[in-house]
Amino acid sequence: MLELGTGTGRVADALHRAGIVRYVGVESSSRMIAALRARDGCAALDIVHGDFSVCVLPGPFELIFALTSTFHLLASAERQAAAFRHLAAHLSVAGTLLIECNDPIDAADRGRTTHRVHHIDTARGIRPYPVTQYASARDELDAMAGDAGLSCAQRWSDWSRRVDPGAVRHISLYRRRAESVSAPVPA
Repeated sequence: MLELGTGTGRVADALHRAGIVRYVGVESSSRMIAALRARDGCAALDIVHGDFSVCVLPGPFELIFALTSTFHLLASAERQAAAFRHLAAHLSVAGTLLIECNDPIDAADRGRTTHRVHHIDTARGIRPYPVTQYASARDELDAMAGDAGLSCAQRWSDWSRRVDPGAVRHISLYRRRAESVSAPVPA
C-alpha cells in the first residue's frame, strides 16, 4: 500500500503496529519525514521524499490512499490531473486509489487556490503551519480520474460507508475502467 502525504506518520505508525508489512509513504517535507523517523518502530519504514504527482514510486500497489484532503495540497488542477495519471500508472490491475476530500462548500470556491495557516500543538508549543490547497469538487476529481483511465467505483460520506450525495466530505474509491485494465503497470 502507498500513502500519499505521510506527514509525521500518524497513519503509518498505526498500520505498522497493526502488522501491515508492505507500506510505502510519500512525503514532500523533510521535517515531517524526520518526525516520522523519530517514532518508535518507524525508522525503517519505506518513505519516498517527493511530490506524489511526479516522484518515482516502487509500485505497483493494490491500494494507494490520500486522507484528509491531502490531494488538495496539489495546488492546481493541472497538478491534480497529473497526479491521477501518475498514480493510475502505479496501481495494480485490480488496485484501488482512495481519496478522502472535502468539496468546496461555496460554488465560488470551486477551482480556487486558498492559503490558510493552521495552528498545530507540538512538543515545542503551538506552531503555525501554512497550507495552500486547490479546491477541486468531486465531479472535477471524477473527470480527472476518467482522463487517467479510472472511474469512481464507490463513494462514501464517512468511514462507516454511509452514502449521502449532499455531504461535504467524500471518500472516493477509483479503479481502472474495464477498457484500461490492459494498460502497462510499471515494475
